[in-house]
Amino acid sequence: VCQARVLDYKRKFIEAASRYNELSFKTIIHESERITALKNAMICTILASAGQQRSRMLATLYKDERCQQMPAYSILEKMYLDRLIKRSDLHEFEALLQPHQKATTSDGSTILEHAVVEHNLLAASKLYNNITFDGLGALLEIP
Repeated sequence: VCQARVLDYKRKFIEAASRYNELSFKTIIHESERITALKNAMICTILASAGQQRSRMLATLYKDERCQQMPAYSILEKMYLDRLIKRSDLHEFEALLQPHQKATTSDGSTILEHAVVEHNLLAASKLYNNITFDGLGALLEIP
């Protein structure tokens, strides 16, 4: 648990998600702690940078039936299915974040905003072959 938390605090979200997911299957841990570990795995996966590791973790969590009852599942599902995520979809998810996960990055955006813009850019690249910068900015909800 400590290793996963340290990775989470260091913003190594995909490694933290992997550790939390492993913990969620340990039978020696109490059921409520396993559910918390699974919730943390989902949050860290959503906050992680796009890439193959995140895609694998999204697939793992999306297929895990226990995740379907979690409040973060709708965002996880949209990420896994490469659907665009609107800012209005994030309010419920933001409430689940811990203070260190709400930190502002050097460019003035939050970790969540950065992860969602990165995801939406990837999702848009699968939807569009040709789009203007203005159109892309509007699609990504970037002012």
